[in-house]
Amino acid sequence: MNILTVAVSLALASAQVQALGWSFNKRVIGGGSASPEEFPFLVTISRTTDKGIEFICGGSIIHKHVIVTAASCFTNGTTGDVVSPSRLLVGFGNHNRKKQLLYPAIDLVVHPEYEPKGNANNIALVSVPALPLDNSNVAKIPVFKGKVVDGSAMNFAGWGSRTNATKNDTSSDILRKTIVKVGSSDKCRKYLKGFQTSNGPQTCTQNSLTPNSGACGRDWGSGLVGFVKNKPYLIGLASHGTDPDQKGSQACAQPTGFGVYTHVNYYIGFIANTTNLPASTFY
Repeated sequence: MNILTVAVSLALASAQVQALGWSFNKRVIGGGSASPEEFPFLVTISRTTDKGIEFICGGSIIHKHVIVTAASCFTNGTTGDVVSPSRLLVGFGNHNRKKQLLYPAIDLVVHPEYEPKGNANNIALVSVPALPLDNSNVAKIPVFKGKVVDGSAMNFAGWGSRTNATKNDTSSDILRKTIVKVGSSDKCRKYLKGFQTSNGPQTCTQNSLTPNSGACGRDWGSGLVGFVKNKPYLIGLASHGTDPDQKGSQACAQPTGFGVYTHVNYYIGFIANTTNLPASTFY
């Protein structure tokens, strides 16, 4: 990915093109509305289709040119096709997504070892023209490089809907937030294939610790945030949900289930190598 500083035509990025026919569930579960300047580092990611602009995922600003998000937002799980960056728009600057400014994506890099079936290495980077980080509505968030402790309370925010219902479901215009807690490593290890601890490739949250709260659908890619001395740090990216009692379902915020987040610090090498920036840039 080249970190470009030149302006790119919004008209070009907004050109109407054929959709790939992917479908998304659209949910964030529990919590309440975020205040206008509470999460200035969170963005929406949309794609242009033959019907207009479709909101698909969330993401986090980690550099004025770089958004980190989930690879699953851009990859067709059946064919493996990846959406063209020329179809992507990044929305920022307002907790009401209908009032956000839209910047065109310059480039998109999906982790080369991303596996759609199990969502392993579920991380991607989107580059954009320079974001205006000099105001309270737009800010970057540093990556947390400390230890993620079982039982810790974390903030999660996204633009999904308020319920787990699928019929007539729509995304929220206003950013919503909720609290989730890092799960017991023993319990997460029991139900998540390949999981060891929340300091590995994935961070696990345990739904039973915060009932009826969690990420789902178009919240994928949005940030799991921890606060240290009132300063926010990016810990994870919403990847998927799982529930041992509901095999084959989306399992969003189910009482016996788990939330799975890509652990961003684990992939700091990928981020640094892709952007040609030192890892210290993102801390």
